Amino acid sequence: MKDGFIKVAAASPMIKVADTDYNADKVIDCIKKADEKGVKLIVFPELTLTGCSCYDLFQHRTILKGAEKALVKVVKATEGMDVMAIVGLPYAAGGMALYSVAAVIYGGELLGLVPRTEVGGKKFQSGADGKGFADTKGAIFTSSI
Repeated sequence: MKDGFIKVAAASPMIKVADTDYNADKVIDCIKKADEKGVKLIVFPELTLTGCSCYDLFQHRTILKGAEKALVKVVKATEGMDVMAIVGLPYAAGGMALYSVAAVIYGGELLGLVPRTEVGGKKFQSGADGKGFADTKGAIFTSSI
């Protein structure tokens, strides 16, 4: 922090739709570059780990598991870094409700998943109640965005 300010960044890496492993690598590259430049907070677009145009695939277990594995990969890659990253992905809470979430990551830890409140269509649930909850896998959902 310098004079009460921190460096923040927004990143929009070139991703491949439904290629979660590739997308995780691109996110990690951006986070590493941001960390090297002294950035303390970096944010990514909604559904970065999957791409948002694979709309019909969000109900499939393969894409959801891929997104979850990609998230774990990103979380592990941030260990030892002094930058908070906010990354978008689809998340099935308890295997039932599907959310578009922002994963908040810092120093090799997943701090929480924040569900989107304003959702269109029928694919995603809204996190509009603003109350945090934990799903059956123990992931923490914090206040909604």
